[in-house]
Amino acid sequence: MTLATRHARRALLLSLLSLVLVAAPFAAFGSGPAFLVKDIDPGPEGSSPFQLVDLSGELRFHATDGRAGFELWRSDATEAGTRLVADLNLGPADSTPVGLTAAGGDLYFVADDGVTGRELWVLGSGGVRRVKDTRPGPEGMLDGG
Repeated sequence: MTLATRHARRALLLSLLSLVLVAAPFAAFGSGPAFLVKDIDPGPEGSSPFQLVDLSGELRFHATDGRAGFELWRSDATEAGTRLVADLNLGPADSTPVGLTAAGGDLYFVADDGVTGRELWVLGSGGVRRVKDTRPGPEGMLDGG
């Protein structure tokens, strides 16, 4: 089996599992069995939602729609309410938000905007913003030595 075939099979399995995981937290709140909320990236690759975090009764997670790369998404368990929050690394490049942590009504995470490297970001009432460019230039706080 080629590396590309293994990667495609792994991506498909992760996507199928992830689609159930997106709906499962809402099922735990008494709305019934798990169900597909939205097919964010139709096709065999899937959206690969990951790092699901509850923030004020809505899920925040990273996923890809096949156009914006891996970016920050939100879902209120409806198709219309499942949408991209911000394309931090514009276009098909990934910002890959990781370490999603809800604190004080805000969501903190590390992401790469393609300009300042991996830095700390916050999603709050004023939208998404970088907390600080801790290491000016293209290498972020977690890049390099």
